[in-house]
Amino acid sequence: MSDATLLSAGNRPVLRFERHLPLPVETVWRAVTDKDEMRSWFPTRIEIDEWKVGASLVHHFDDQDVGPLPGTVLEWDPPRRVSFTWSDDTISFELSPAPGGGTTFV
Repeated sequence: MSDATLLSAGNRPVLRFERHLPLPVETVWRAVTDKDEMRSWFPTRIEIDEWKVGASLVHHFDDQDVGPLPGTVLEWDPPRRVSFTWSDDTISFELSPAPGGGTTFV
């Protein structure tokens, strides 16, 4: 469950990771949607007023020589799925209860 899979969406590559996390879905959901929690693991600082479909966000690369990148929330289905753009790319997180406990994180 920890291997990456390379897929295609049309002519674009899609990298898919699946992990088992020994934490409840609600805890993992907070880690992937709370701006402060995300700072500890996500490569950008996300500026967003409210997570909802259609909301604008900005990716800031603090301490990097990269300007801010725009984004938009595409899907918002707490605590199961969130999807947003990172410039021209899309990032999605899907959570589900894992058999035997914890969370399956895709």
